[in-house]
Amino acid sequence: MEIWSSLAAVRDRPPPPPYVTVGAFDGVHLGHRALLAELKEMARQGRGAAVVVTFADHPERHARGACPGRLSYPAEKLERLAAAGADGVLVLEFDEDLRRMAADQFVEDVLVGVLHTRGVCVGHDHHFGHDGRGDVSLLALLGKKHRFETRAAAPCAVDGMIVSSTLIRRKLREGDVSAANRYLGYRYELRGEVVAGRGVGGPELGYPTANVALEAKMLPAPGVYAAFIYLPNGDGRPAEGPFGAFLNLGFRPTFGENLAEPALEVHLFDFQNHIVGRKIVVQFAARLRDERKFADAAELAKQLHADEEHARRLLYRH
Repeated sequence: MEIWSSLAAVRDRPPPPPYVTVGAFDGVHLGHRALLAELKEMARQGRGAAVVVTFADHPERHARGACPGRLSYPAEKLERLAAAGADGVLVLEFDEDLRRMAADQFVEDVLVGVLHTRGVCVGHDHHFGHDGRGDVSLLALLGKKHRFETRAAAPCAVDGMIVSSTLIRRKLREGDVSAANRYLGYRYELRGEVVAGRGVGGPELGYPTANVALEAKMLPAPGVYAAFIYLPNGDGRPAEGPFGAFLNLGFRPTFGENLAEPALEVHLFDFQNHIVGRKIVVQFAARLRDERKFADAAELAKQLHADEEHARRLLYRH
């Protein structure tokens, strides 16, 4: 998959006749992938390339001064777009000039002037340009003017719900990772580095944990979850895993730490290796319970044993 980081890069390395879609593509969920499948078909019929125009930062950060919780890391988004069949991705900086660009100017300057698009496929409710004033109707009018095909992909429904990044964020805020995973089409994941902890989990509780310094991304609601773990090697070799695990994402109330931000502690089943300093990928499978404060370490250890049994049943039931 070709990746361009600027319009100048596209001019230097132009794609085959491009069929284009535009959007944040946060999460690259089932709705996105349905749209990309339609774009791929347009490109196949036109003997061209399926090209995604997306943004290094979420447009809402500039439009509203705040960004919704990120559902995918920048590198992860590119990985998932490639897996969904994109032939090329143009990643634009959503700066003030782009934010203020009128919808018709964006089409004429970027899609036509630089990409020379032969077709555009967007979601049925897609809006673009300054203040989101551009829509599918405007695209169709500009398509007639500039002789490119315009399609609006039908909404993708799962369990009677229209799949969207907004819906997935709501499910994550509720801790319903099982529903979020169904809408994503894969297990929601967090990535980070294993760091040294206080060493309480093993000696006091019988459950040694990997403490994870997380890279910035939306967190599910605090709680205890069943998960699968991968350990990337970082040298081109396949990642180790998956390892079954259960984890606590929260504030460690039993030990009175009163953390300002949720901490992630992961216990890998049947795993003894030293992994401090290694990268880790945590894929959420199911929520087990809320985080709560226990009277003492012994009561917490008893609950952790029950959590382990519950997690093993969920992870290995197939």
